[in-house]
Amino acid sequence: MNMLHTKSGRSDDELLRLIQQGDDRAFRETFDRYANVCFSAAMSLLKSRDLCVDLVVEVFRSVRANAAEIKDLKAYIFDRAKQLTLAGLREIARKYFEENELQGQDL
Repeated sequence: MNMLHTKSGRSDDELLRLIQQGDDRAFRETFDRYANVCFSAAMSLLKSRDLCVDLVVEVFRSVRANAAEIKDLKAYIFDRAKQLTLAGLREIARKYFEENELQGQDL
């Protein structure tokens, strides 16, 4: 059970319960609590502001879409951010190798 509180005094568990009930303020509070952390962690690996903004949007889109199934809000957010960061790294690597393959053919 996650008991992290912010200035509103709400724990992650309470925020999750409220999000599951459709509370937009609780969703916004959760976004405010975790978006920068997700962005910074992803940015340290992806080095692309645009990719990281997209990643954060997708993490929170997923929170809203899957709220009913989420058991641990913080764990879900960080796991989803990790999955998307790894997918971003794979995409960067794929593009890099494709570009280098094409350059190698020009020789």
